[in-house]
Amino acid sequence: VSSLGESRLANVHTRNVARDMDEVRKALGAEKIDAWVVSYGTVQGSFYAKLFPEHVRAFALDSVVFAGDNTFVDDLLDAIAAYDRELSRFLTWCADGDVCNLGTTPEEVNTHYDELRAQLAEGISVDEVMLDESSLAGTATGFLLYGRWDEFAEVVAAAADGDWTVLASTQGPLETGDDETD
Repeated sequence: VSSLGESRLANVHTRNVARDMDEVRKALGAEKIDAWVVSYGTVQGSFYAKLFPEHVRAFALDSVVFAGDNTFVDDLLDAIAAYDRELSRFLTWCADGDVCNLGTTPEEVNTHYDELRAQLAEGISVDEVMLDESSLAGTATGFLLYGRWDEFAEVVAAAADGDWTVLASTQGPLETGDDETD
């Protein structure tokens, strides 16, 4: 609310996003659209299909979220709390060791982490991979919640030294080395 203003924020809702999607469809000159939507996007995709069924050819709904279910918000808040706990634990672990080199207290590490996020706010291109704040946030979430702290420490330590290639290597699909699986 403080950055957008209450009147602008009041216009950000599912119905208007569906209308925006239809404007994009029109601008592309498409009579019908296909979409693959994931997680909360399944709510949006379903709402679009309800409002504009004549313009839907095929939608794939992946990892469906039931937005009307009160547990959705509870689950989301639980996930955010879990991430916050893991980030706090990581900051302490990072400060206590010599892997991250971002500070000797959790507060110092957090300050340097925030500085990395600020550098990414403008966007950084590395080997045709565009990095932004969501690149770091997504990597942090995946690595911290799945116990891959050493790997995340490598990402932030390299970034702190101005080397964004380690973060860039975490973006995109995971390559297993098995051609059939990939």
